[in-house]
Amino acid sequence: TLALGLFAGSALADTASTSGTTSSTISFTPGTTQRTQSDAGDDLGFTKTGGTNPAIDMRWVKCTDPSVVGTTIYNITNDGNQRLWANFVQGACFKLQYRGWVQATGTFTGVVAWNANFT
Repeated sequence: TLALGLFAGSALADTASTSGTTSSTISFTPGTTQRTQSDAGDDLGFTKTGGTNPAIDMRWVKCTDPSVVGTTIYNITNDGNQRLWANFVQGACFKLQYRGWVQATGTFTGVVAWNANFT
């Protein structure tokens, strides 16, 4: 897992607060918010800021084809930012999926950044 500075180099990044409730350590819960990558080659990142679940796993899923998913990033805690994916294609539409890492149930809050360039 790659720890990043606070969205370093992402002055033009789109960011949004996000939250969710985990219910499994095996099955992913799909997020409901769709986001679209505006620029080719930009990255997607997430910072966990709180919640009752101490650690979560997260990945992205393609809006139009839920069989297309990104690599799972494991054990995301409040320890810093995580790059979820690099070099998205322009126009890519994605949602986030999440699950508990060790503890199945709980909540999380965080910030997602896309159209970003992480160093």
